[in-house]
Amino acid sequence: MKHLVIALSLLVSTSAFAKNQDIEKRVRYAADLLASIAEGSQEYKVTPGADVKKILFELATNEGMVEDQKDFDDHWEATTKNAWGVDEMLWAEEDRGGAYSYIENSLENALEEGEQSEQDKIKFADGTLKLNKAFNVLRSIKSVKYGVAPMGAVQCGVTFPSLMILDTENGVVHQIIMEGSGC
Repeated sequence: MKHLVIALSLLVSTSAFAKNQDIEKRVRYAADLLASIAEGSQEYKVTPGADVKKILFELATNEGMVEDQKDFDDHWEATTKNAWGVDEMLWAEEDRGGAYSYIENSLENALEEGEQSEQDKIKFADGTLKLNKAFNVLRSIKSVKYGVAPMGAVQCGVTFPSLMILDTENGVVHQIIMEGSGC
């Protein structure tokens, strides 16, 4: 009986580990698709957990963006309306629709500001396909959360926000930057 309990415990923990690996693999696949159409991307390791604010606080602290919890709380935005503002230096939780819109709007802006050439249209169509494919994958993972961070591109001293995709099961944050840096 003792051996059966040990074997079942190992089986359950192995199954949970395999599930977490599968989630990590799927989230990374989606993040890689988005990174391929972004201006920049980054991956960060944090403590796993379901609380977006705690994960973003840990990231902000690790990256030297805030000094302490009070500093972070002073820059936490309850809604994302202001967090997406240029040079606002705000952190926020985002929903899947807002995350999708951030990338979709960036692709549309790039097309509108381009020369409207066939190559621009193909790039837009390719980006839209990758965006849809990535969010179809992310939509199927209940533990994926999204955030906004003031860690995007810097243009002439102005910081743009970026999208954070949080794999809460594995403690991995994927940053997607849709603006280019420079002046």
